[in-house]
Formats: sequence, C-alpha cells, structure tokens
Amino acid sequence: NNTDPIEVASGIFHLGVQDEENSFSNIPYLVIDGDEAVFIDPGSARPEFYEIVLAKAKKVIDLKKITHMIVQHQDADLCAALPLFELLVSPDCEISAPLEAQILLRHYGMKRKIKTLDDGDTLTFGNGRTLTFLMIPYCHFIGTMVTYDSQTKTVFSSDAFGGFTPDNRL
Repeated sequence: NNTDPIEVASGIFHLGVQDEENSFSNIPYLVIDGDEAVFIDPGSARPEFYEIVLAKAKKVIDLKKITHMIVQHQDADLCAALPLFELLVSPDCEISAPLEAQILLRHYGMKRKIKTLDDGDTLTFGNGRTLTFLMIPYCHFIGTMVTYDSQTKTVFSSDAFGGFTPDNRL
C-alpha cells in the first residue's frame, strides 16, 4: 500500500514515495527510539509527495516527537519539505546538515538555524540510540554524508547509490 510506512529495521521506518514520472524515489526515513524521533531526508515539497510522506509519518509517531531533522545533502527531492515539517515537529527540533549543503538549504526558507554536521559527529537520542554521521564528499555532491545507526547496523546512504529506475523495491 502506497500510504503505509515500512519498518525496515527496529524503529526505522521508510516513508518513501515513487516519482513514477521521473523514475526515481523520494527516500525519507524516521528513526524512532523511546519518546523521540529523527527524520532523515524528509523529502520533496511537491504536494503529491509531501502529503504521502506526511500521512506515513503520522501513522508511526506524533510529529511533535520529532526532535531532529537530518539532511544528508541538499537536493530538493530529499529536503525541500523541511519548512513544511518545521511547522509540525517539536518546537525544539534541530535541523542538521553538512556545511557545504547549508549553502543551498538556506534557499528552502526554514526559520530555524541549521546545525553543522561533520565527519564522525554523533547524535544520541531517545533511550540512548546513537547515529553517526560520515562525510562522503563528491559521492553525489561535495557536502554529502551518510548516517549510521549502530543499534541496527543500518546505513542511510542518501543518494550515494542513486539512479533512475522505475523499480521501487527496497
């Protein structure tokens, strides 16, 4: 079902939407631990994508429990929805991204300051779950990174291995 989130590992929900016209996918993820959640690459602002991601997110958590939004690189299909979600998440929610990506992120119109992430930085949230951020410069864009969840040994690869295909199997 296109409106159901998919739990790919314990507490990790894929909220993706297939862009059939352009043969690629929007790939937002929610990582939930205890009473907190981290939104990784929240997706496109185009209504036909944003509304599906929003509905999927609401099925798994109260949006006010999202305490961090992480942007792995600045492309619109990954993060143009930031200012839309900014209005719905926790008032204390932090937005974080690599320094190089922030140059373009500022054009999306978020109100909150963007926290800089660098190679090896970590984020601990919820009941002690830790995400580690690893820079992979020029593996798509100079300011691209991946995120590693040590609890489930999951790597969120962003668009590092992206391509154009109508196939949307996880």
